[in-house]
Amino acid sequence: MEPEPQGLQHPECYASALGGCSREMSGKHYISRSVLELIESRAGKKSKSVRVTGLSFQQPGVLQQLGIASLVGNILCKAHNSLLSPLDDAGKAMFSAMDRMNDGAADQGLPAQVLSVDGDGLEPWLLKSMCGGLFSGAFKIRPTETMKGCRPPVEWLHVLFSAAEFPRGHGLYYMPRKPGEAVTADEYVLKFEPIGARNADVIVGLRVWFLGFEFALLMANLMSGVPTMFDGALYRPAGLRTVESGLNVRFDWKGGACSDEIIFELANRTD
Repeated sequence: MEPEPQGLQHPECYASALGGCSREMSGKHYISRSVLELIESRAGKKSKSVRVTGLSFQQPGVLQQLGIASLVGNILCKAHNSLLSPLDDAGKAMFSAMDRMNDGAADQGLPAQVLSVDGDGLEPWLLKSMCGGLFSGAFKIRPTETMKGCRPPVEWLHVLFSAAEFPRGHGLYYMPRKPGEAVTADEYVLKFEPIGARNADVIVGLRVWFLGFEFALLMANLMSGVPTMFDGALYRPAGLRTVESGLNVRFDWKGGACSDEIIFELANRTD
């Protein structure tokens, strides 16, 4: 049985079920501001805007340059917002590492470097992004539908705000491409897409692409014997490496990696 929440429950805060809200709401970026700023700075720009597509308030297929300051919603009170700020470091480290790994594939003369990412911090950062994107209504669950105002399950809130562990099998997966299919970095350097349960208005996870490399955060149990998109996916991998490059990504897990390092070869390799 869940303990009764203590203190204020702000009606506009998605973590209100836990209690302990402050009276003042905070304009929260559903995708961390510090990560959005990295997207433009990777090209040496000092822009306060990013190219965005696929959000619920945009026309389908339209790519717009939007101010980073505008990509916010009143989704958390100040007290709960402040508790999630430390998670941004893992999101920044992941985007930066994947960006550098992509650079290493393009320029094999770059100095060798192991780029470390805190896997145990990356998982709750992705969960935070999913909760914010859904509750704000920015993420679409169908072409014309959102889950604006629908609060996350209390179990998810305990992971975010009470440092509860992810249940076994929940968390980060690397989603491999089909045999012979190449990973190609495109202009959509950071992309999110909620994963819905079949024939139900339930979100069970989040797909995310970092410069074309696809991962997924799973927040539900998989039914044994039932085919899913996670068949062949790699749970909590040790890292990613391109054989021709010295720039590799290593995931640090407190309990150790559950899958081996993922190794790539350059598609344009010549012998």
